[in-house]
Amino acid sequence: MRRWLAAWSACWWLACPTARGDGGVPVASVVQDGRRSTLLVAPAELRQGEAVVSLLGGPAGFVWLGLEWEDEARTVWEVMEAETFGPGRHVLIAVERTGSLRLRVRSDPGGSDLLRAVVQVKAATPPWQARLPWILSWCPLAAILLLREVARRGKA
Repeated sequence: MRRWLAAWSACWWLACPTARGDGGVPVASVVQDGRRSTLLVAPAELRQGEAVVSLLGGPAGFVWLGLEWEDEARTVWEVMEAETFGPGRHVLIAVERTGSLRLRVRSDPGGSDLLRAVVQVKAATPPWQARLPWILSWCPLAAILLLREVARRGKA
């Protein structure tokens, strides 16, 4: 029984780093009118592809997120929707390039910024590296079955 418990613990320990169940990394926080507003970005290491930008706290009503690349003067505004991915307001964005990306949060597109942050976007992970945890996921099960077979032959 102890062997199975050890094997199960080893599998669980090896699988945990691939879970990626975080809510994001705080990139900006401010207290206004006694309420804290925090801007989060997920995944923690922002890369090309899809990302989720979340606002916890903040004013009531609609909130707008502005996306502006450092080398462009154009700002793209997105509406942050409430309660789509969990508590707070969130928006799913598509990040097409690498470099510095400015995030600006406003209660209306023409108003002043409530929060500002600059995040670095890295190149997308190569497909084989993104799939590596799935490719190697069979290894712990194979090791357990191999150890079980060795233990059976040792008793005979």
